[in-house]
Amino acid sequence: MGAGEQPRIGCSGFRVDDFCTQSITGYTRRMKTAISLPTELFDEIERCAKRLRMTRSGLLAVAARQFVTSHRARGDATEAWNRAIEHGGQPGDDPAARALRRRSKKIIRAGL
Repeated sequence: MGAGEQPRIGCSGFRVDDFCTQSITGYTRRMKTAISLPTELFDEIERCAKRLRMTRSGLLAVAARQFVTSHRARGDATEAWNRAIEHGGQPGDDPAARALRRRSKKIIRAGL
């Protein structure tokens, strides 16, 4: 996006420029495919693409990327906990927790 240009907002409120890629020739590596759509959906896509000054293919690529991203597998709970511990450390590893354990052990030993 150039200086002073406003971001293009898609029909669902997402930023179109976040999903679009551009090359010098206008062509990037793409897979050509044919899909069947209900007529009313095709007409809505056509209107939206014209309003955004995009091609139908560009609009459908943005929509597909947004859909796939929002439905990407989240991973399992163990993996999420491992990432959190890797980032924040093991629970109880902070200096205050270690000091509390040392004091607690001293009190327990003194009481025995």
